[in-house]
Amino acid sequence: MQFFYSEKIDDNFIILEGEEMVHCTKSLRKKVGDLICVIDGNGGCYDCKIINIALKTCKLLIIDKKIINKKYQIHLFIAPTKNHKRMEWMLEKIIEIGVDRVTFLACENSIRKTINLNRLNKIALSAMKQTQNYFLPIIDSCIPFSDAFNIID
Repeated sequence: MQFFYSEKIDDNFIILEGEEMVHCTKSLRKKVGDLICVIDGNGGCYDCKIINIALKTCKLLIIDKKIINKKYQIHLFIAPTKNHKRMEWMLEKIIEIGVDRVTFLACENSIRKTINLNRLNKIALSAMKQTQNYFLPIIDSCIPFSDAFNIID
């Protein structure tokens, strides 16, 4: 079953917008009455029925929901590599194994001191849906190495 992602969740309804809505209704040609699965990235999984498809939104009725609780938290600190493709590949793999938060460090000898956070968030969302993981990790931008110990939970 394919997963869709949404943060707009009420008690009984979910709204799909943007790329998720386009993927659901245009690419996969889901229609009113079809059943789909939506995740919220925080452990919530919702079985839904499509009840309305508008121009930019898709309204879903929640049929069943389950909430998954994680027993552990993994926070990974990484100095960004020179090659951004390696960083993207690594991000996919660490999401597959269940890392909850990734923080990039700008170290003294780091070549790369910035990252494309929007691109990494898209990759993280795609990896989460592909592996049918219920948790979307938090991705922090580059911080100085000296500040790393201040954000450890």
